[in-house]
Amino acid sequence: MNIKQLNEQLYENRPTVGSTGHCDCKDCVFYAEKIMLNEFVENFLNEIGLHPLKADEVWCYKEVDGFKYYLVDFFEVVTKKEQVLSFDNGKLIITSNPFAENRLYRHALSIDIRLQKI
Repeated sequence: MNIKQLNEQLYENRPTVGSTGHCDCKDCVFYAEKIMLNEFVENFLNEIGLHPLKADEVWCYKEVDGFKYYLVDFFEVVTKKEQVLSFDNGKLIITSNPFAENRLYRHALSIDIRLQKI
């Protein structure tokens, strides 16, 4: 299996953010509605077999001037390298995860993103 297939397999049965199976608080529902409008994030995650609504954790850490700021985590992913990618309204970070339970999934992916409330 390639990287995309391995990540798809790991996350295929995860509940979606904004649903009662994951978390349906107002911040998660807002994230679920807005994140799919960000083509860069959606395309990057899709290339490596991840979906923006299948994140392990979504946290709105700040709300100011008409924006909500989120930290979005995928705790275990397969990737070839660590990297940091900046885009219009955020940053995507792939780092080594020394706490990964599965030896195959040795990285974590975090997205720090600003989503407009309007």
